[in-house]
Amino acid sequence: FSPAEDASGPVPVAVEFAKSQGADATILEGKPQIGTKDGKAFFFRWEDSSSSSEQMRFVQIGLTVGGTLLSYSNTVGI
Repeated sequence: FSPAEDASGPVPVAVEFAKSQGADATILEGKPQIGTKDGKAFFFRWEDSSSSSEQMRFVQIGLTVGGTLLSYSNTVGI
């Protein structure tokens, strides 16, 4: 897939995974920052704008182009 934000793209997959892991649904309502690694993986990051820049809270998910989970980080509850 590509990082296009449509109903069949990876963003809904990332959001559903984060929700299944107990991520705060409020942070996932915003538009994520999207990055790529050599066109083989995509990373989606939602930041909590109410947190300080020194202690930025975020949810980040890495997926391969095939949809396999590479990484998951959730610092919102910390």
